Amino acid sequence: MTGTRFTHNRQSIGTSEEALVLGELSGASFGWFWAKNLDSTNYLEIRSGTGASNDIIKLKAGEFCLFRFGSDVTAPYAIANTAACLLEFRIYEN
Repeated sequence: MTGTRFTHNRQSIGTSEEALVLGELSGASFGWFWAKNLDSTNYLEIRSGTGASNDIIKLKAGEFCLFRFGSDVTAPYAIANTAACLLEFRIYEN
């Protein structure tokens, strides 16, 4: 990791895809991504961008993930299944 910036957020994700709020990281080269689905019932999925044909991760209720974004991810999106979910996440600059 060479960057020093990161964003930490809690965001309500609905059943239509929503851009993750990136704060000062907008347009940055993303590195590590940590996320937790705070919903107790429904799952949500993370996408590399809007209209992406494949979801890159599925978080069931209460699950978390940690991984490094690929270089093609520039504006990650999320979408909830059935009902809105609260997603807590951190994105670190590469």
